[in-house]
Amino acid sequence: MKVQPFSQFLAQQGKIYWPFLVGAGAWALIITKVHMGITEENKANSYYWKKVQAIRNPGSHSHGHGHH
Repeated sequence: MKVQPFSQFLAQQGKIYWPFLVGAGAWALIITKVHMGITEENKANSYYWKKVQAIRNPGSHSHGHGHH
């Protein structure tokens, strides 16, 4: 059995999996662009971000049910 060179193996696999690689690269670019566009003001106004912060820091929220 002859051992296949790694570069030849990558070329062969690239022909099969290129749609996945292109799709993963596109999604990575989109997610990075969106993530970099989020400002501190966006976070401060986000209901979701407030919930995440309340879960991470349970004693620090100022609103609630009257418990101190």
